[in-house]
Amino acid sequence: MTKKLSEELHHSDTINQPNKNVKNDEIPLLINDLLSENYEQQQQQQQQTTERLVTMVLRDQDCELSISQLYISPLVVMLKSKDEEHSQTACEALSKLIRKSPNIQKSLLKSGFIQMTSFALMEEGDLHHIQTNILVIILDLITSGADIHAMGVLLPVLEKLAKEKDSKQQEIAMKAQIIQTILTSKGVSVPSPSSEIQELKKKNEESLKQIEEQKRLNEEYKKQIIDLEHQIEEAKPKSCDVAISINVPTGSYTKKDGEYTYTSTSGEYKTFPINPIITQGIYKCEFKANQLGNIYFGVMKTGLIVPFGKNSSTQPYTKDNIMTYRNGNVYWNGKGTAGNKNIQTGDIVAIEVNMNVVPRTAHFFTNNVQQPVYISGLPESVQFYFSFNSSVDSISVLSLKYLASSTVTNIPGSKEAKWE
Repeated sequence: MTKKLSEELHHSDTINQPNKNVKNDEIPLLINDLLSENYEQQQQQQQQTTERLVTMVLRDQDCELSISQLYISPLVVMLKSKDEEHSQTACEALSKLIRKSPNIQKSLLKSGFIQMTSFALMEEGDLHHIQTNILVIILDLITSGADIHAMGVLLPVLEKLAKEKDSKQQEIAMKAQIIQTILTSKGVSVPSPSSEIQELKKKNEESLKQIEEQKRLNEEYKKQIIDLEHQIEEAKPKSCDVAISINVPTGSYTKKDGEYTYTSTSGEYKTFPINPIITQGIYKCEFKANQLGNIYFGVMKTGLIVPFGKNSSTQPYTKDNIMTYRNGNVYWNGKGTAGNKNIQTGDIVAIEVNMNVVPRTAHFFTNNVQQPVYISGLPESVQFYFSFNSSVDSISVLSLKYLASSTVTNIPGSKEAKWE
């Protein structure tokens, strides 16, 4: 989710919002984006984020000093990047800001930038692009009218760089000499150690405060993201068992105590509707054929009453229900569709109805294997049911479940039968 929030900040929709707090709240995410080590998306994304940061600064040049420093802090970090393109991007952005915003010049100087650059310029290594880009920024500050008196601390290192004889550092030496000449001609001198130390301490304290504020903002965002993820997870529907009831008159059958297991005791047709009524959602009812003689498993239109002694597969009942039989065929209104596996004693038969799709559907499963023939066009309110009439028939209703999502998949050879 953090990634998503960061990506949304690349769009310009919020840049014109008048609410300053909204823009300030974006700063930690922009900083995280700029300083990301995700190199697969780094160059293009950091270029976009840098451009956005520059635009925000230029639109809000009169903002508080602490906010200005929050804007430019990531660019200063980028300037010292070992990645040359990364450093160059920051250099171009800072140059643009310095030339166009006196307020940013002041913020940069008060943020300890000069002191930082004095150490960076003294570091030894092959990362010449960092020294070059730092000198470019210092020149931009000078030529844009920034206060140069704080730059005296640079004079010793500029003198050393100006004397560099290495051919690879001639550009650095030339820039260092130009800056040194300008500063000395303006009367800038090396500050006394004590005042320099005090100034560094002051800048360090200010930087630490900024870092702590950034950490605080980041922690707030992390908490918000965790809360949102939790809310989303809680809002998701969850699969669960549904309590059932079967209300039929007494007759030629027995029921096992504590279970929905029914056994026929004579050759009389008996139909058992299962509550609750289903009007929306996805539900799956599982049956077990304990002893299979003449058993139907099906779905009926709510309100259909099939009296004991009447066959649900004959008129006037058959037009208001669908069923599957032991031969695997699926029936509606006397029409059978073949293609599903035969049902045998001991098999687990399940029917899954989906009332959320159009048209509404019923799919059949045998021993947890989806069967190819299914029914579409269910009415808006249905109930599961079973029926038997042989004296050897025995069936158990194992469960009725509400499903958060359908278990139906696209299988080869699927065949649609219609409830019309």
